[in-house]
Amino acid sequence: MNREILFRGKRVDNGEWVYGNLLYENMSDRYYIDLSINIREDDYCKLYVYAVEVIPETIGQYTGLTDNTGKKIFEGDIVFYSDFTSVYKNDITGVVKYTQDCMFEIEYDDEYIKDKKETRPLVCHEHSIFASKKTEVIGNIHDGGNK
Repeated sequence: MNREILFRGKRVDNGEWVYGNLLYENMSDRYYIDLSINIREDDYCKLYVYAVEVIPETIGQYTGLTDNTGKKIFEGDIVFYSDFTSVYKNDITGVVKYTQDCMFEIEYDDEYIKDKKETRPLVCHEHSIFASKKTEVIGNIHDGGNK
């Protein structure tokens, strides 16, 4: 499996999603997504450096996983996960979050537990099992849950 480190964020100027390397500018306390590209022309390569400022709250890291349609799953995505082994139910809908243990997990509401919040890990080495389930990105927390 290809584990690229990729981030996404919404542009400050127009609210569009951009994808690339995450940059932080300490002096101004601003975040940017690097959209630089290399273009090969004949015997040399030109680097076009271009970065756009993004809204910090919308930044999310790529989990290394894709859903069953091939769509990349990012932190902040809302996913529907079917055939999940649970004592009470087989399907969950929850938000992908990054944990302090450097893992990604799905946080979802569970009516059977006291605080209503439960988490399940997204485990990268189980990617083939994960993708074979009916897993689908159905939106994200920054766009109101819409695709």
